[in-house]
Amino acid sequence: MSDSQLPFVSIIVPVYNDPKRIGPCIEALLRQKWPEDRREIIIVDNNSTDGTRDVIARYPVRLLVEKDRQSSYAARNLGLREARGEIIAFTDSDARAHANWLRNGIERMERDRIDYLSCRVKMFFGSGARPTLLDMVDYHFAFDNQVDLQHSHSTPTVALITRRAVIDKVGGFSEELISGGDVEFGDRVWRAGFRQEYEGSAIVYHPCRSRPRAFFKRTWRYGRGRLVLSRRFPERFGSPLGHVLQWRAYLMPHPMRFAKRIRRTFAFGTGAVAGILTLYYLNRLCYQAAKWWALLTGTR
Repeated sequence: MSDSQLPFVSIIVPVYNDPKRIGPCIEALLRQKWPEDRREIIIVDNNSTDGTRDVIARYPVRLLVEKDRQSSYAARNLGLREARGEIIAFTDSDARAHANWLRNGIERMERDRIDYLSCRVKMFFGSGARPTLLDMVDYHFAFDNQVDLQHSHSTPTVALITRRAVIDKVGGFSEELISGGDVEFGDRVWRAGFRQEYEGSAIVYHPCRSRPRAFFKRTWRYGRGRLVLSRRFPERFGSPLGHVLQWRAYLMPHPMRFAKRIRRTFAFGTGAVAGILTLYYLNRLCYQAAKWWALLTGTR
């Protein structure tokens, strides 16, 4: 397929108060091996209060501002309304797309007539610091997109490519949700009969979270969001009470199997394995606790 025959792609990135990471994110998108005249990069600022927009202004991208609603999903929907592409790609301001992300992903979509493509997310450590045990938990267990697609028919918007025809049919993201909007959107796509697949060669890199506050805050947000989905759409995501009573979610992983899994990539000693296992288990409990909190407080 010649360059002139390639589909036009709109890449949408929401951002809020992230001046340090939005620059590297945009630079990675500008290095995409996709013709410049066949793509556009849309950065949607969600009413940042720092120098984020000044950083964005240095690059040849479209800058939009979502002022009415403080929501990454509202920002993405604004990008969708302005996008000109027949292919829509989503990523986040803290991520860095591999140069072949679009090429490998869209070629697979065109070859196999895929409507919604889940891409691989590879975790990386922050520069200049020795990885922490929290880094290792994130490195091994965050963003298992292939499994997520099989179980929930969705993928995080840090690494999603879909077609405009899909958006036109099912609509955009649910702006009232704080978290879980990507799950709700993917479920709608699946229920509408569109083909969903995973492509491991379409890669986006995401930093590990090494600070406890950021690490567990994200988990709390995910758990709360999952319970809210069940409360709003029980016919699609099950009853809220059923989610918090899943007894397997409270079990400690088998230590030997856990050690075998994480030692595939690093030669961890026994102490490191024990520390990673403990943090992983605490993270699971945090996820369940957030569900209980949302259930008992009536969070919607």
